[in-house]
Parts: sequence; structure tokens; C-alpha cells
Amino acid sequence: MNQLDHIVIAHPDLDLAIEAFADLTGCRPAYGGPHLGGGTHNALASLGNSVYLELISPDPAQIDKQSPQQAGNLGQRIATLKENQVLAWAIRSGILDQMAGNLHGFETAMPFDMSRKQPDGLMLNWQLMNLRHHDLKGFAPFFIDWLACPHPAGANPVAGEFVSLTITHTDPRLGKVISETEGVDFVQGAPDFSLEFESPKGSVVLSQQTLEGFWS
Repeated sequence: MNQLDHIVIAHPDLDLAIEAFADLTGCRPAYGGPHLGGGTHNALASLGNSVYLELISPDPAQIDKQSPQQAGNLGQRIATLKENQVLAWAIRSGILDQMAGNLHGFETAMPFDMSRKQPDGLMLNWQLMNLRHHDLKGFAPFFIDWLACPHPAGANPVAGEFVSLTITHTDPRLGKVISETEGVDFVQGAPDFSLEFESPKGSVVLSQQTLEGFWS
């Protein structure tokens, strides 16, 4: 069965995002590194149980050197935000090739390779797959296979204990995908994304009615 992997929180400034998260939870996420070509870099915090949070922001080093071909990339899109917001969420699976093409009525892209170099020099390599041609934006998950990489939930500061993720939406296809995913609940209704975890400073609930997603 597939599993909830991580939730992506976007902010226009990574340093400010880290400070705000530390103030909220008592945990300072660890710097992860840049996504070369995407215009972003990130910091990570574990929620235990193989689930983690990714804070993602524009990478100034890439923006300063950006070519016209990179216009409109994810880093530039996030730069327009005014504050933290949940951007997207990921499902972990080891069978991306088998899911490619069609998944419960969603058209899927073919899996593609991604990489990131950590501050310690270790290169992480993984695969992603996204759903195409829908209007769910960030409510539609993307899929990840960490291949031989150590999972980030076991290698980053612990921000607390995952309690629940509930996704509410009107699209029954989304319900079918979530029904095959451990760690996520689906409710039929007006769109809502609600994450809860217990931090050193108490219960944290992140709730949004819109999610822009990576590929909006």
C-alpha cells in the first residue's frame, strides 16, 4: 500500500520560514539544499512515522543567475507569496512505473528523475510522478520513490508526532487514490486540507481551502 510521504510548505524567504516554524513548534528545520534548475532550496523537519515537512523557498543563488529559460519556474512563483502556505503533498510508492498512464481516471506523467546535494555533500536521487489535466491544483498529490536514498523523516530534526491528514474534496477520483494510501483520510465535501501534529509546544493544525501545487 502507498504511504503519506511529506507535506510541502512554501514561503518567499527560507530563513524567515525556518524562524517562524521554530517559533511555532520549538523545532528548527535542517537546511536541505538547492533544487538546481527549479529555482528553490529547502529545509526539512520530521514528524516521525516516515512523514516529514518540507519548507521550500526561492533560492537567491539561482535567481541571481537565472536564464530566460527559467522564467516562471517554481522559485519565481513562490517569490510572489506573502506568507507561509501549504503548497502540495506527496505519496510514497515503489511502483511508479506501474501507476504511470492512468490512475483511477487521472492521467499520470511518466516518472522523472530528481536530485539534490545536501550540505554534507551527499547526493540524493529520487523519482517523481505527477497527475495531469485536472483542476484540483495542490489537492492532487504527487508521487515519490526515494529509490536507495535514506528517507528524510529519519535524518532530520523531529518537529513532533504526526496525528492526521484529512483531505476534503468533491472529486471521487481523489478519494480512490487516498483510499490506497496509509496516513491520509478523505472526506467528500467542500475542499479543505487539514494537517495536525503534536509539537514540543503543543498541537499544531495547518488548514487551508486552496493549494496551488507544483504544476499549477
